[in-house]
Amino acid sequence: MSVLQGKVLLASADMADANFAETVILVIEHADSGALGLVLNQPLATRLDEAVDIGSLCGAATAGLVDVQLHRGGPCPGPLMVLHQEAEAAQAEVLPGLFFSTEEALVQPLITETLDRSALRCFAGYAGWGPGQLEIELLHGSWVVAEAAPDDIYAIEGEGAWLQMFRRAERARLLSSIPPRLLPRDPALN
Repeated sequence: MSVLQGKVLLASADMADANFAETVILVIEHADSGALGLVLNQPLATRLDEAVDIGSLCGAATAGLVDVQLHRGGPCPGPLMVLHQEAEAAQAEVLPGLFFSTEEALVQPLITETLDRSALRCFAGYAGWGPGQLEIELLHGSWVVAEAAPDDIYAIEGEGAWLQMFRRAERARLLSSIPPRLLPRDPALN
């Protein structure tokens, strides 16, 4: 099995499931037991510090929460999930320098004390797949797998992000299919 942790899944153009149409999903975990991902391009109208039911998301009191956008991580309910750059608060490293946390003891300092709010992404819910389910969806062409960098994760936002990432992935796929000897030294002269 090819491990997809740290890769981005782009919904195919004909994705039938309305929960995932035009989504960009970062794969957080991928193993024989299944996969977990976070939808990156569905910001909610609610900011973290305004969330009415934040106590049920992470067990934290609402006072003192950082003012960051809350994102819909997927259709599966779960605790508050956070992508960040604080190694000491990491549950897992998804990409070099990009960490994931969902345990209350790790999340609470992130959402109350973080000074660099631009390096913090908070998610309500997640995308989950059972054993072999994601692999079957990949075989059916439901997803396009793309490379990701930590900077990409923070740049993906709202409408247009899916199309931009999809075009970039297709361009990379096409370029990788061209034998290097056929590429001009200076493509601008082409």
